[in-house]
Amino acid sequence: MLIVFAGPPCAGKSTLAAELARRRNLPVLSMDATRRRILPAAATPAPTAKVAYRAMHLAAELLLAAGASAILDAPYGHQEDREELARIAADADLRLIECRVSPENRCPPFPPARARPGAPGFDGGVGGGDGAGVHVRGGLGRACPAPTGGHGGLVAAGMPRTD
Repeated sequence: MLIVFAGPPCAGKSTLAAELARRRNLPVLSMDATRRRILPAAATPAPTAKVAYRAMHLAAELLLAAGASAILDAPYGHQEDREELARIAADADLRLIECRVSPENRCPPFPPARARPGAPGFDGGVGGGDGAGVHVRGGLGRACPAPTGGHGGLVAAGMPRTD
């Protein structure tokens, strides 16, 4: 099974993927983590996205070929990335979860590479410190407001409850 959390920044993809991974004991292949690992000196994510998608998809293909399941966490905002995902999962059980965030709660563009955990000014929060995002409460598959008042959204495509 390949479970994919897709959506814009600050929509809660990583939070939900990590929680599901914890509950189901599955590996998470994250676009952000992949990019930081293979291209640590990249200043912005945009030019490195294609490389990160390819690396993440290769890892997913290898896991699926070995009979394992995995969770992918990436925006999937471009048609060619979704087409590649469909190709990879052609013989697998694919579950696509679209995470959404309202326009008023969208976070600003990605911070520069220096604004990462441990760097001065890093707040560590989901949603860029403005309260946007998704708060996981109860079962997966329902939209919940973030504790600070932001509103994320989740559209689950065939995901069973896990609580």
